[in-house]
Amino acid sequence: MDLKSIMGKTIRPLYFFLFLLTIFYLVQIIPPVQGEETVPTLGQEQKSYVPGRLLMLVGKGREGNNKALLEELTGKYHLVVVGRKKLPQFGREIVLFSTSGDMEALSRRIGKEYKGLQVQPDYYYFTLGSVDEDLNRETVLDFLNIQTNATGRGVRVAVIDTGVDVNHEDLSSHIVTHANYVEDSGYRPEIHGTAVAGIIGALSNGSGTAGIAPESELIALRACEQLYEDKALARCSSSSIVQAIDAAASQGADIVNMSLGTSFSDHIVATILDDPAVGNILFLAPAGNDAGLTALSFPASHPRVISVAGELEDGSLVPNSRVASLADLILPSHYVLATLPGSEIGFMTGTSMASAEASGLFAILHPDPKTVASCRDKTSLVLCLVGLEK
Repeated sequence: MDLKSIMGKTIRPLYFFLFLLTIFYLVQIIPPVQGEETVPTLGQEQKSYVPGRLLMLVGKGREGNNKALLEELTGKYHLVVVGRKKLPQFGREIVLFSTSGDMEALSRRIGKEYKGLQVQPDYYYFTLGSVDEDLNRETVLDFLNIQTNATGRGVRVAVIDTGVDVNHEDLSSHIVTHANYVEDSGYRPEIHGTAVAGIIGALSNGSGTAGIAPESELIALRACEQLYEDKALARCSSSSIVQAIDAAASQGADIVNMSLGTSFSDHIVATILDDPAVGNILFLAPAGNDAGLTALSFPASHPRVISVAGELEDGSLVPNSRVASLADLILPSHYVLATLPGSEIGFMTGTSMASAEASGLFAILHPDPKTVASCRDKTSLVLCLVGLEK
């Protein structure tokens, strides 16, 4: 089999054979974390939003001086302003309204009557990984047949997720900053964000698990809230994600990992991703987990975002072969060894983990965003980035 076949999207389970004994051994010595949950599907039942809340993006164009606009909107549509958040990196502001009306219908009505004004429900997103029963830096690099001593030194990776355990012994030394954007909930260490951060950049210190880019600098941005004490499932909102992207840009992030998704296109988040202020940042997100998906989840479906699908040990693709064929990368997504709160380690599964692996990979390759853009049409994105496919 030639190198191109190895690096291409169609991946065979043979590459996992040498790791099966290791996985078996680790399963014996590392107890699975209790509270394993099913990763939420992104079907009709997940098309939800924060009850009674509208989100508006203003700041550029005629809405720049928006005091009069807000007064007009609140009076005309019986809205109440409940929050205003500046987005300094974009020269914009998001405004949160409360309403008792039909939010989707109201959004359409305002958008029709005020051309160019972006108003929508404050949509929910869900993280796409769950506690499971091993993969590490060596596994992923061997999987891709890449030999490298690169460690991601100096590359800043923002993790937009649940709270990362900033005191974890494998993470604390290179978390450069952390912040919270979840309304009415303080920063706290949570399962999903800690796992994603560890897969990307856990310190290679001889204990625990090493991340793909163990010398990268991590920016922990809590935009999602864990829903259960012992489960990784978490929920995020459009407003918290937008604020976290702004923070990532202000902190000089080179890469932003968003291991989350939803089944619809979010126009406000899309506008922020399209803004030139983040043109030099690489964004990555998972393709989705639901086998019934017919398209990439959002934000993975956005043109500015590198989409990552998963593969199981038997060679089957996640969420399915059709959607995986649309993704930019396919990486292992099952039995991924990761950091967990309290300086623990455990196993995770889901395309969230594949996205984290890809973010670590991009941290050690540290490609120019323009090079990435030119390589995305090639047979293999990674082959192109390492100069083996022109």
